[in-house]
Parts: sequence; C-alpha cells; structure tokens
Amino acid sequence: MKAKPYLLGLVAALTIMLTTNTRAQITSPTYLSQFPTIESIKADVRGVDAMETAAKQAGVFWQLRQLISLLAYSQRRTEGQFTPDEQRLEVDYRNAHYKAIEPFEGKVTGADKPKWFELRGKYERDLWLRDEVFKKYFTPELRRSFYVALKAEMPTQSAPPGSTLGPSAPTPAAAFDPAIAKARLSKVDTTIFGWQLGETLLLRPCPAIMLEVEENCFIKGPALGTDPDTGAERRIGGAVVRTVYLTRENCPSWVGGCRADILLRDGHLLGVFLYTSGRDVEKITNEELRAKYGQPSGAYVGRITPDVGNAFAVENPEWNLPGLHVEYQVIAVQDNGRINLNQGLVRIETESVYKLRMAAKDAPVKRKL
Repeated sequence: MKAKPYLLGLVAALTIMLTTNTRAQITSPTYLSQFPTIESIKADVRGVDAMETAAKQAGVFWQLRQLISLLAYSQRRTEGQFTPDEQRLEVDYRNAHYKAIEPFEGKVTGADKPKWFELRGKYERDLWLRDEVFKKYFTPELRRSFYVALKAEMPTQSAPPGSTLGPSAPTPAAAFDPAIAKARLSKVDTTIFGWQLGETLLLRPCPAIMLEVEENCFIKGPALGTDPDTGAERRIGGAVVRTVYLTRENCPSWVGGCRADILLRDGHLLGVFLYTSGRDVEKITNEELRAKYGQPSGAYVGRITPDVGNAFAVENPEWNLPGLHVEYQVIAVQDNGRINLNQGLVRIETESVYKLRMAAKDAPVKRKL
C-alpha cells in the first residue's frame, strides 16, 4: 500500500531537519535527538518558588510525553508501534514527571493544596509553555514541522510571563489595587483564610456532585457566575464575583453553609463577602471581627421590622482602615430591600473596591423601555 503524499512529505521534512544538525545522535525517528534531556529541563525550567518550579517542570515532562505520542499518531502509528527510542524516551519523561510532583502530590495541606492542584493542571495544558520548549531546544525548521504535523497554528506572539521557561517576576499587588500597598504600609491585616488580598488566588472548580468540600473550590455555571438579567459576569466594584465553598477547617463557625463570594480582578483577590447565620451568631462574629480589626470606626444602628414577629434593633459595625473597608450586617438586606432573618453579611474589601461599589450603588438607575 502506498503512503499518502502528505505523510511522505511530513516524514521527509522531519528527517531532513535532523540531517543538518551536527549535534544530533542517530535516533529513530531522527527528530527525537533534539528532544531535551531530563537534566536540561531541570536546569532551564524554573518557577518563582519550589512549588511552581516542580509544577512547571512536571508540565514540560508531561507535554513532551504527549508530543512523542502525537507525532507518532500523525504518522499513523500507535503506542504498540513505538520505536525503541520512543519507548525509552517516553519512560524517561514519565519517571521524571513522577519525581517532579512527588514532593508535593498528596502532601500539601491548607491553602497550598488548591494552589498545587491549580499549578499542576495549568502547566500540563499550557501550550505557550510547550512552544517555549520548542523554541529553546528545536531548530526553527523542526518547530515549524511539528506544528504542521500537529495541525496547529504556530504562535507569532511572545508567551505570557507565567508561561516562560524561567521564573517571571510577580506583579506587585499594588499594581492591581494601590489600596493594598496602603494597607500593608499601615500594617493592616490583609489575610483572609490564609489568602492574601492582592495576590493571585488559585482555586479549582467544585465537582458536580459534592457531598463534602475537600478543598476550597469555586462554583461554575450561569446560576451563580453571571448576572441573571444580562448574562454577563457578575461584577462588584470593577471585580468579577465568584462563589466559593470552604472546607470545614477553613470555615469559621459563624459562616452559614461555608459559602462566600470572592472578588477577583485579573485573578487577584480584592475582597471576600461572607454570609453568616443571622442573629444566632451575632456575638461570635463581632468578637472575631474585633479581634482581627480592633474596635469599629463606627456603627449603623437601625430597626428591623420582619414580615412576621416583632421589630428589633440591630447594630452593624464598620471598620474604615487604611486601604481596607470591613462591615458587618447582622441581618442581610438585599438590593430590593427585602431582608433575610437567617442570614447576615460580612464584607471585607479593599478601599478602592468599596468606593467603586458605593459609587455604583448611588448611580441613577437606567430604566428599561
């Protein structure tokens, strides 16, 4: 049976690219001689810390394993038809991948657990990172041949900072919200559940069926992720809103359902809205907020008149801290003026987000025709 013309052309192209490479050893297929060694990857691929370095190196090893298979598939060969060199290199990359993740896989806890999960998944799928490997180790001709074989478009732009082989300098938190720098300069506590305001928050989606939250996760889907009227992403104070569920160890006893809304801008955390269990947890909520932020700057005193039962007074404290705004509504008042006696609300947000939120609240409502 005759080989198809495009297949002959691909094999010829991949072979010719290697015949001019004086450093190449003879391998089968010949292009394997340009694949990087384990030592080269470990020396050249770095992250901003040990965890990201491990995840990035593991991602490269994972993608190189896939590349061996994808190129074989493009030649109509399956794993059972791998050459000895393909088998050897695939095993080498598989073992290197395991060794890279071994210090962290199943061993990290707390906030590091979702961070590791997100980093590992990110770099295993990061095609920008794969192209950086192509540019680093393969000749330009071979790189182009690979994209032809994979029937993929070759990037013409530079990789984003997080997808380069070397560590990228983290963008200062102040670049996303100057109020964070103001808070830190004044030594205001900007941590929430171990998360740092201004830093990138890495969470995985919650599973479709969730009997118990094993790690902090966010809910996907239109019901909670978009505005029901417009279908657009929900935004507060210029930040995208995501609903998350917290693990028991990260969830304060006064947070109802261990549910919270987080405010993100370009993936950076700028605020957290927590939903309490109403009047039953008023005392402990006040105690914990005062322990963290000190005495309130003031309080709004009001009177709640429920649909059923007697009216009662509430005192909602507020903290106007340098760069940070915190407020506690003992009973949550919805945007339509309705109240929920079984739910309260704690807002912790940067000063900038708070001002934008209040400005939007005071803006005139655009009436629909």
